[in-house]
Amino acid sequence: ALLCARPDQFARWEGGRQAAKALTAIREKFPPEEINDTPGQAPSKRIMQAMPAYQKTVHGPLIAIDIGLDAMRAACPHFAAWLKKLEGLAPPA
Repeated sequence: ALLCARPDQFARWEGGRQAAKALTAIREKFPPEEINDTPGQAPSKRIMQAMPAYQKTVHGPLIAIDIGLDAMRAACPHFAAWLKKLEGLAPPA
């Protein structure tokens, strides 16, 4: 779901233009964290339907780096809150 924060980042990959279009259309209807409504419609399944060459463990982290945490936090409030809790666990410097 985090990759749906910036679906345009898929366009840079082979076969990714179709995925970018499909995910942008979905993103216009739902925030990223609400896309995962059923196992068959999970974000990774939707990505693989639009971009058959997509390999979650290869492309996912690389696209996530291109998107960046700031964009993910802005588009995904539950993720941002979770990160804030984790950051609060760090001992004082």
